[in-house]
Amino acid sequence: MLDNIIMALQSLSANKMRALLTMLGIIIGIGSVIAIETVGNSLSGSITDSMSGFGASNITVSVTEKEDDDANTSQGVRMRLFRPSNPDESDLITDTMLEEFRTAFSDKVKYITVSESAGSATYAADSDSATLTVTGINDEYIPAQEVELLYGRAVNNNTDTDKKLCMVADTFASDYMGVSPYNAIGKELNVKINSTPYTFYIVGVYKYEEDESISGTSTQTVTSMYIPLSTAKTISGGNKNYSSVTVMSTAETDVTSFINTVEEYFASYYTLN
Repeated sequence: MLDNIIMALQSLSANKMRALLTMLGIIIGIGSVIAIETVGNSLSGSITDSMSGFGASNITVSVTEKEDDDANTSQGVRMRLFRPSNPDESDLITDTMLEEFRTAFSDKVKYITVSESAGSATYAADSDSATLTVTGINDEYIPAQEVELLYGRAVNNNTDTDKKLCMVADTFASDYMGVSPYNAIGKELNVKINSTPYTFYIVGVYKYEEDESISGTSTQTVTSMYIPLSTAKTISGGNKNYSSVTVMSTAETDVTSFINTVEEYFASYYTLN
């Protein structure tokens, strides 16, 4: 063993340049593999985060009429079944179904969001006017959508049921109401929603994000006005239950396989429907 070591050292000493080039090749090769793996892992994490931001972890669950609506009579005659084009109130997703779903998959579900459009609101002050999209939201909507709350609080569907309370953007408070976002808390907000006048009270102000809004005219920005889900349903005349909800999975969940799990779970409620 010692003779082999001595022979190797003598060989390296006699061929210094070749030994140096060999060592350099090995060092560069190993370094390149480590660098590529590091960059690959970093890009993978960055892409995953970006896709998550775009809603790649969101699963939309909707109740629709079954496509196969044909049936056979006892004589084997093919007949067409005529049913309502929209699900009835009793067919929709209920709070109980959502609670049971969350319990069953607590390790895979991060948020369950529900929203209801109440229409478009018009706010007029002096010679200025603004347009807002009025959206009813559940308690998980704000954190799920990463809406940054600056002042006050978010609307709460447990304590604010059917109350005329709202959240507005900081730019709306300063540009149209003429008050600082902080001082907007508690202010009365008179708007017309679908031509009907309503009075709301501001309980929260959120940070306006450029891509959050629906663009208005070149001089006006349309922002969102968030209200309790139950209030939105009262204004819009919508059903108590939900025709559509959004499930946001946790970062560790394989969304592709979880989609099938979600579909099978909710479909189990409609086997006889």
